[in-house]
Amino acid sequence: MGLVDGFGRLFLPQVAMFLIFALMALVLALKPEGLLGRRLA
Repeated sequence: MGLVDGFGRLFLPQVAMFLIFALMALVLALKPEGLLGRRLA
């Protein structure tokens, strides 16, 4: 998250905040249990 935020602010400052939320949405869409989580059922 920090790298995406840093590079986003450096290269695309107009859309830096969108990049953070887009990355979070992508992670939740592809891996809804989280990056380090386990499936419950």
